[in-house]
Amino acid sequence: MGKTATAEFAFMHTGPTRNPHDLSRTPGSSSAGSAAGLAAGLFAAALGTQTAGSLIKPASYCGLHAYKPSHNLVSLEGVKPLAPSFDTAGWYAASARDLSLIARVLIPGLPRYAVANGRLKIGFCRTPYWGMADPDVHQAVTAAATAFAERGHGVDEIVLPSAFETVARDHQIINDCEGARALHKEQRTSIELMSPELAEMFARASAISWQDEVATRNRLALLVSAMNATIEPYDAVIAPSCAHVAPVGLAATGTSDFIRLWTAFGLPQANIPLMRNDGELPIGLQVIGSAFSDAKLLHCIEVLSGTLNHRAGHAQP
Repeated sequence: MGKTATAEFAFMHTGPTRNPHDLSRTPGSSSAGSAAGLAAGLFAAALGTQTAGSLIKPASYCGLHAYKPSHNLVSLEGVKPLAPSFDTAGWYAASARDLSLIARVLIPGLPRYAVANGRLKIGFCRTPYWGMADPDVHQAVTAAATAFAERGHGVDEIVLPSAFETVARDHQIINDCEGARALHKEQRTSIELMSPELAEMFARASAISWQDEVATRNRLALLVSAMNATIEPYDAVIAPSCAHVAPVGLAATGTSDFIRLWTAFGLPQANIPLMRNDGELPIGLQVIGSAFSDAKLLHCIEVLSGTLNHRAGHAQP
């Protein structure tokens, strides 16, 4: 057992950890120490947390399998809160099978699940943020969808209603308000020790009225039914994990909007690393399930990961 580096209060001020694929680049956001250590071969699995994108983003940047379970499914005992509406404990592993093995330990009573004929029904959601993504991400994610269809899985393109275009911003508003409340004591007693990123969060939160926060929560609540209606017909939904490969430098980790979109509703999410040519940086495929469909989603991740490995000529690890 060991302790890895994280961002200050699991927020935005990153530490010294670098990306093992390119030491000039970031390994991702707050759970990056766990992702970088696993990618460097220092251990076989690691824990992390996600409030916005802190499990899926480092996994995408570092080329790992990662799993964020449904919100409130894994106990957060002993974890310092940031935004309790979204805070979730999850884990990294070198293979999809290992994600499932860890789930058996951390989610007592998790049922077994298998698709009867081995064929999945997959929704391919480019999301409202598709235009933000680099061409390499477009190509890699689209190629994965094509590979699934070629292996006999049903793949349908799905489009979220335009109302979902505000979800990432609404998530940020609630994240800031809850974060300011969770760190109120530290803000009052130790503000001089805190990073500029936290100071900016406090400033944003102070500018949000009580009425605006309530309206934001109501907007998200009203979208729950539409989200469920969109994804429940599918065994899993696929989308990009991030808009780009790991950025150069350690000061910023890039947008989390592709991840916030699903985290805002407490849905289970995973990252599958996509095969790349030698010397190319990892790109992640995000796999999402409906709320508390974790057993089914973990099974889907194993099937989809195996499909991609088979296509690349590799045995499933």
